[in-house]
Amino acid sequence: MDTVLYVTREGAVIRRRSESLLVMDAEDKLLMEVESRRLVCVCVLSSVQITTQALVELLTRKVPVSIFTQSGELLGVLGPVPSGNGALRLAQYEKERDPVFALERAREVVTAKIHNQGQVLREYLYERGRDERVHEVARELDRLATESGAADTMPRLRGLEGAAARKYWSVFGRLLRVDWVCFTGRVARPATDPVNAALSFGYSLLTHRLSSLCGAIGLDPYVGFLHEMAPNRPSLALDLIEPFRAPVVDRFVLSRFNRRIFRPEHFVRLDGGETRFRRESLEIFFREWEVALHRIQAPRHFQAQVEAMRSLFLGNRSKLFPWRWSAR
Repeated sequence: MDTVLYVTREGAVIRRRSESLLVMDAEDKLLMEVESRRLVCVCVLSSVQITTQALVELLTRKVPVSIFTQSGELLGVLGPVPSGNGALRLAQYEKERDPVFALERAREVVTAKIHNQGQVLREYLYERGRDERVHEVARELDRLATESGAADTMPRLRGLEGAAARKYWSVFGRLLRVDWVCFTGRVARPATDPVNAALSFGYSLLTHRLSSLCGAIGLDPYVGFLHEMAPNRPSLALDLIEPFRAPVVDRFVLSRFNRRIFRPEHFVRLDGGETRFRRESLEIFFREWEVALHRIQAPRHFQAQVEAMRSLFLGNRSKLFPWRWSAR
């Protein structure tokens, strides 16, 4: 099974031994050993060190190394030389400038995103029984998904996406079954409560995963069709993650809070009001994250979506068919 290596221990060092990587603590005690051929990505916090020999092993195997802050912000990626597929990138840039193509792709993505948000709410209704407010919002999301599929302008489509988001987040807190956290709405950065902190961290990991996959096959992750281009914004990766947000990240966060895997002592509130995971608690997050991804075979769906995007740019298919998840 493909493996993502997460290292969060302060002062840890990643070293190479033959065709394996060793993770040592600050006292040079072995914490972990993993065969480098199994790795698809390495994610570390900024206090972790990696030897040059270990980096050479990873870059030779085309394994990117991502460096995150404790709050989940991606500082940068050390990766192999990007794919030199110039023909693919030229096709991508040409399609991105085509307003008809961009709107068609954006409609597909937004419609799938709203559908999946509704399915997350329906999963709650299947498991917990009748909740009139959640049921009402789920039906409203069905309507907004249908309207999104027929939106004739990008501003209209983005307006429908925003309306769906407001509806969805207005009832998201009702899906939580813990009384120690209060979730009143989505707050991205800085996160103001533990749920938002977990959501933001998950979205950051998801964006990085799709961005790395895009780069690996020759796509430019910074040129998309729904998210406008801006400095340091991986627009294509952000486009592609939209259908995955609710069924992958939101369900993961809900389940880990509801099952008491994420607890009050795992978080810290800073003087400025930001809430984030304690450093030692990130090991729990990353462990649970990988379990959740593989349980719904998310890595396979990520890869399929990126490859579909490549085929679309090259004219080998007419639709993207973003991933649609079903609660049943």
